[in-house]
Amino acid sequence: MTHSADIKIDHSGMRVSLSGQIFLIFQASVTLTSSYNSLNSANLMVDGYIKSTEFNGLARAIKQKLQSFGDAAKSAIDKEQRKVDGAQNKVNGLKRQVASKKKAFEDASRAIRKQEQKNCSSQKRR
Repeated sequence: MTHSADIKIDHSGMRVSLSGQIFLIFQASVTLTSSYNSLNSANLMVDGYIKSTEFNGLARAIKQKLQSFGDAAKSAIDKEQRKVDGAQNKVNGLKRQVASKKKAFEDASRAIRKQEQKNCSSQKRR
């Protein structure tokens, strides 16, 4: 048991306070107060509390587990996001290839139409 004690005695009374941990499970405190004009008319008052500190440890353990789960979830999400980003980059590359092929096709189609128009014009002159 870890503890502390505070004792005060004077002509009008005394005060004794004890506090500390019991078995690292409970936090306890007891205060004994006595006031008197003479020993025949002494008033005695006792105040105290006891609370479990094990719940604090349990709360700390739960918080650590939740933090661990949160970190693992964030890591998994980041990993999957990198996969999505990589796939999006591939899609963007394919879109550029399609646009390039489409432009080449349209350029070739215009060249063919232009040549056909040229051929038609030269046949009409004949």
